[in-house]
Amino acid sequence: MIGTAKETTIDFARLLRQLRNLGRDVHQIALNTNLSETAIRNYVAGTQPLHANGERIIAFWCAETGHARSDCPTIRDLPTVSRSRFLQKHITVR
Repeated sequence: MIGTAKETTIDFARLLRQLRNLGRDVHQIALNTNLSETAIRNYVAGTQPLHANGERIIAFWCAETGHARSDCPTIRDLPTVSRSRFLQKHITVR
C-alpha cells in the first residue's frame, strides 16, 4: 500500500487571530507587515497569502509572540479531488 505524505499549510487565519488576541488591530498588523488592511482581512477570512506576504506575517507573528516559526499554527491539507482520482486510477491497494 502506498501512503501519501502528510502535508501541512500555515493557518494564517488562526495566526492573525492570535495577533488580534494580543491586541494588534488590522491597521497595526498591516503597517508592521507592509501589507494592505484589505489583504489582512482577506487572510483572516481564509485566503492564503502569496509566499512573500506569508513570510512577512510569519516574521511579525514570531516577533510579537516570541514563538519560533516551527510553532506556527497549521492545518492539514486534504488531497484534492483530482489527486484522489489519480490515486484511485493508478494505485491498487492489496
